[in-house]
Amino acid sequence: SAQALTLPVSVHGYMPAEQARYFSLEVPQPQRLSIEAVGHRFGTGFDPFIRITSADGKEVVSHDNDEGLGFD
Repeated sequence: SAQALTLPVSVHGYMPAEQARYFSLEVPQPQRLSIEAVGHRFGTGFDPFIRITSADGKEVVSHDNDEGLGFD
């Protein structure tokens, strides 16, 4: 189940290999969000992947690696 978050928010934690973390939040419309997952730049083997879905579970956007940032 997803951990509920309230904007504005920052999440810091530990991510074991081959596991996933899920978060949920309500975003008022119109709203622009900035989401960043950092791990590899800190020297860990963490390779984040972000997927944003709507309330009904449909994928809105997903993103993996950024050019110049390696696996983050």
